[in-house]
Amino acid sequence: MKHILIVEDEAIVRDSLKDWLTDSGYRVDVVREGDEALRLIEEKDFDVVLLDLRLPGKDGLQVLREARLRKPGLRGIIITAYPTVKTAVEAMKVGAVDFLTKPLDLSRLEMLIQEGPTPVGLKAKPILIVDDEASIRESLRDWFVASGYQVETAGDGEEALGLVRQKDYGLLLLDLKLPDISGIDVLKEARQRVPGLRGIIITAYPSVESAVGAMRSGAVEYLTKPLVMSELEKYVAENVGRAEADVMERPTTKAGIVALLKVLDRAAEESAFLARLAESPQQTLAEYRDLTGEQKQALTSGDIKKIESWVGRLDPQRATWLWCKLSQEKW
Repeated sequence: MKHILIVEDEAIVRDSLKDWLTDSGYRVDVVREGDEALRLIEEKDFDVVLLDLRLPGKDGLQVLREARLRKPGLRGIIITAYPTVKTAVEAMKVGAVDFLTKPLDLSRLEMLIQEGPTPVGLKAKPILIVDDEASIRESLRDWFVASGYQVETAGDGEEALGLVRQKDYGLLLLDLKLPDISGIDVLKEARQRVPGLRGIIITAYPSVESAVGAMRSGAVEYLTKPLVMSELEKYVAENVGRAEADVMERPTTKAGIVALLKVLDRAAEESAFLARLAESPQQTLAEYRDLTGEQKQALTSGDIKKIESWVGRLDPQRATWLWCKLSQEKW
């Protein structure tokens, strides 16, 4: 028989939940505020603690955070009449198994109580970025490559799952709305194949429901667009190591990497720029002030090996200028 603690300051809600759960065959204790709950958690072993978000004194999030420090296996469910995306994400991050809004769906609550604990593993592997908007996908790729990560990209969910079947990734960075299946569904299926895989969901259309769904599906964060890149990089750094940071030779600045990639992209897309680069490379590269002398030399000489040691393997489009340069020298 499972033992449940209800932490709720509204007597009518507290008593109704106690009666319903007791009639369902559970052992139930009740308290009205956080410090009282923490004292009881120290004394007894509970399977689930059901916490109102707004409590006198410590709120439900603080209580759950402290309770899980004392008893890491404790499963918490946050309930509230005042849901927000921010509090939903915070609840899942401190270890809640779900975040339910009042009036409660009692069948959903009982299903959660019946669930067992879900272990989560962590491996430091490369990043897979999944976004159907090419500009966002490529900007994120360039940013993380410049920061020393190995990165691959996919434009939709099926492509992402195909890559997950073939390779090991430590983190998926997924847009919520994809053209075929949602980022949450991609994460769910990917985690069925690789149980320790983690994900960050990003979206321009946040909601409490999708935030909770993302976190329950294994996401470590749920971020809204436009992204704050320093914040995103912090979350990535916490969840996946820079795969080749210690073995790859890298320029001294992130700005230099970004400038280098801009040159390669522009050479692939603009024939006039490509011609200028071929005729007067030093003059053409002078406008890119973030490039180091070593980077300019590598671009000028077509040193693919060195450039790939900085940014990872180049796709054929990005390598356009370098292959042109090498062809010129051979001719």
